[in-house]
Amino acid sequence: MQRIEAAIECAVKSRKYGVLITETFDLARSQAQSAVSKGLTPFPVVVKDCFAVEGYKMTCASKMLENYVPPYTATVVQRLLDKGGCIIGKANMDEFCMGTSSVLGHFGPVKSALTEDVADDWLVPGGSSGGSAVAVQLGIAEIGIGSDTGGSSRNPAAFNGIFGLKPTYGVLSRHGLVPLVNSLDVPSILAKSATSCWKSLGMCSYLPLATTLSWFLHLLFCLRKYIK
Repeated sequence: MQRIEAAIECAVKSRKYGVLITETFDLARSQAQSAVSKGLTPFPVVVKDCFAVEGYKMTCASKMLENYVPPYTATVVQRLLDKGGCIIGKANMDEFCMGTSSVLGHFGPVKSALTEDVADDWLVPGGSSGGSAVAVQLGIAEIGIGSDTGGSSRNPAAFNGIFGLKPTYGVLSRHGLVPLVNSLDVPSILAKSATSCWKSLGMCSYLPLATTLSWFLHLLFCLRKYIK
């Protein structure tokens, strides 16, 4: 519970960075209590606002969807919740993921965690998953869920001095994600270390990573005669 309260306190103090479109502090506290009751260790996460969370707005940083509330939760988000994840908020982004700066959303720009003068001379955080990246860098979340088409998480990760992982297409479910490019978008992970990205990938994936790797190697073995 202390990790969740510390994350909420950090989120309140960091509102000037424009990180969260929707704050879900009460939800995070409730999820933390549920996790503890199940013997899990709660940890704070933020979810890019193009992923569905049942009962909470999913705006895609657009006025067109500013009041849309999905009736279900995205699969990757639910898998994190099942492991003890607690949603601190829905992260700001470029509108409908179309941008590389996270300043093009209806709800205002995201400002880099490395900015000294937030009021007058702020730095862009990269995009389109800038809110998730800045949240991780500031300590609002230990894990940020983003999406990546051609750099939408790796770019802001680099801008903010953290790690961003775009998994291979198909490793993570896209159910509940509003994509920019349907054939390229995947859920992505932002964290302060490569190890955290790897562990989070294991929590979010369809199968345990060892099983996934074994299946992949078996597939390569079966296709070896077709690969030159």
